[in-house]
Amino acid sequence: LQDGCLLVRGVVDADEAAYLVEEIDRAFEARDAYRSGGSNRDGYYEDLVPDPRFDLGPERMAISDASNLWGADSPRVMADLFDAFERTGIRRLATGYLGERPAISVNKCTLRRVFPDTFTEDTPSFWHQDGAFLSDVRALNVWLSLSRCGDVAPGLDIVPRRLDHIVPTGTEGAVFDWSASQEIAEEAAGNVGIRRPTFEPGDVLLFDEYLLHATGADPGMPNTRYAVECWFFGPSAFPDNYVPLAF
Repeated sequence: LQDGCLLVRGVVDADEAAYLVEEIDRAFEARDAYRSGGSNRDGYYEDLVPDPRFDLGPERMAISDASNLWGADSPRVMADLFDAFERTGIRRLATGYLGERPAISVNKCTLRRVFPDTFTEDTPSFWHQDGAFLSDVRALNVWLSLSRCGDVAPGLDIVPRRLDHIVPTGTEGAVFDWSASQEIAEEAAGNVGIRRPTFEPGDVLLFDEYLLHATGADPGMPNTRYAVECWFFGPSAFPDNYVPLAF
């Protein structure tokens, strides 16, 4: 409410974070096996089939790379994740923040495995606010780090200021029409400056749809970053084009 985001250390203990890393690897392996015609995936991968009102096909193709997998497509990992959210009080916190029991979006709950060689000196930084491509919503993002990142693996660059508007997008230097340039990010940060926190396994960053952020990476980072990004929405103001999951 004050600074636009909150970093909470040690929400999930290190052993559970390590277990979730192993489970995420199994989910990616199961997806690869599925694509190769395999069928026995032990609950680690199964394409979610939503209500006929929703078409996930184009978005699933866009997100189906080596670094991203929808949590809803891995029921086994999602069950572990929901259990952790319940046990650590994250669902209770989201309910208090949103003022109603939250729903999760299939489209915005993602298991991430970001390899260090994804980034080079020429890789642009995609500064963005998720609110730039969401409708009028009430939202809370839970970004759960499962490995040390920000120094030895790609992390997050953030503008740690409370914003109540969408900054200019699509200007010179921006990669997409919904993203912001480095210049705009620096201007929004002002004298607070852009920060790149160092996350340990089990740390959680909480933020809303207005936080200006980007993947924080430097060439030469040696390690892979494991994380889960999960958006909670108030059902009374849920994005029309997203698939809801009750939680």
